Amino acid sequence: METRRVTPAQLNAVGRVKVLLLEPRTDRADALRSALRAGGFEVTTPHRDEPASLAAKRLQPTVVVLTPGVDDDGLVELRALRKDEGLREVPIVLTTAPHALGIIGKPLEPGEVVNAVRRAASGRTPARVLVVDDDPRALELVRAALTPQGYEVETCDNAPRRSQPPAPTSPTCCSPT
Repeated sequence: METRRVTPAQLNAVGRVKVLLLEPRTDRADALRSALRAGGFEVTTPHRDEPASLAAKRLQPTVVVLTPGVDDDGLVELRALRKDEGLREVPIVLTTAPHALGIIGKPLEPGEVVNAVRRAASGRTPARVLVVDDDPRALELVRAALTPQGYEVETCDNAPRRSQPPAPTSPTCCSPT
């Protein structure tokens, strides 16, 4: 697998990884910001009412942490980031519903976000991902984010009618590093 190179523009003046945090809830944003800063990252957020893609162009982050809202804002933001030639290669760490593999589930554990950002910034990313979520929009969002980056994405819901969700062979994203 090809290792992604971090450009000097993506690091701050003292060489720290820059994270653009896109979390609509203030309490979660505060918790994630604190955890990421404690992990040694420079954390920024968009200006009030600034679209994610404009904030990303302005800030040139190394990694984006995106929490989709209840409406389609997260999907719109994700598509805008992926559509822009200069932002297409920026890794995006998505947070979504509980029981997701390869994606950080809610309720958020800030330490998991820190580890995911470290993996994304280092270029060590999995090749195969299983996503379990009851919201079809969340499944579409994850597929839209990961497929263009070369991931093989398997999805299923968490419905009680299934004894076991379908699993891809040997997913490479299930164990944290």
